[in-house]
Amino acid sequence: MADGINGEVRSVIKESLKTMTPMQKVLYLLDCYKWHLLITIVLLSVAIHTIVAIATKKEMVLSVAVINGPAANEDKINELAYNYCKSVGIDTDTCEILIDINYTIGHGENETVMGDYQTQKLMASASMGMLDVIITDKETFEFLSENGFLMNMEDLLDKDEHDRLAERIVKADVVDDEDNRTQEETGIDITGFEKVASEGWYYDTGCYVGVNYYTENKDRCLEFIDYITEK
Repeated sequence: MADGINGEVRSVIKESLKTMTPMQKVLYLLDCYKWHLLITIVLLSVAIHTIVAIATKKEMVLSVAVINGPAANEDKINELAYNYCKSVGIDTDTCEILIDINYTIGHGENETVMGDYQTQKLMASASMGMLDVIITDKETFEFLSENGFLMNMEDLLDKDEHDRLAERIVKADVVDDEDNRTQEETGIDITGFEKVASEGWYYDTGCYVGVNYYTENKDRCLEFIDYITEK
């Protein structure tokens, strides 16, 4: 039945076209098949967008979390990221780094529902190795150290780098699975370094940088710390 109806429709269209000029034929066909054309165009647009998105997607080579930092200028953040990439030879056409300044974590009386959510998000991201470098205030630095989220600087820095930053390296308590506390070098006090100050990353208790214990990106982390602590 459907084939018969379709055949009749085609016959009507064919007969109508015989008496039309070329331009009239084009307009007539466009009117008859406008929905087919529209759907085809939409599908093609989606396909092209998907292909372009995949082709132009950049590789994430470093993820930096700035916790409890003051409101920062996005242009300055992008400039820092660009200059870092340029200094270490990262191709910004194919690669990028993320500097996330949206983490806010409270402690004790200052803890909020949103802050608790941010804490869980931070810990989950760190545990899965989605974060590399963490910049924060003293209290959050000590919290992350105590819970085993920050790498020992002795495992990250070579002797020359360790010697260069010796006066800035900070120890904090680290608690193991049996609740034993040990002091480890889990961070660097970066308060006052030019690149840090220019970004407005300052805290009343000082500004600290640490490296996520679960990162698989140690070399990039070291390059970034080298960059922001250059004099």
